[in-house]
Amino acid sequence: MILYTMMPAEIIFQQESEVYNQQKMVVIDGVNLLVNETTTNNYQISRVISTNPQDFLRSEVAPGNILSKDRTNVLF
Repeated sequence: MILYTMMPAEIIFQQESEVYNQQKMVVIDGVNLLVNETTTNNYQISRVISTNPQDFLRSEVAPGNILSKDRTNVLF
């Protein structure tokens, strides 16, 4: 089976369900982000999911940044 996807294999074939349950797909300022829940009110950005190269240059959505949950719209 061949998967043609931009998502890394670690996300598609995760081994522990608790790690997967901490991840959410959110939108902030029109940019889709994969985030991990760190505390009850914060997310840490783990991946920018976009086809626009300019989104990867924006420092406010760079991987590793901490976002408050009230700034985001959770997709799933």
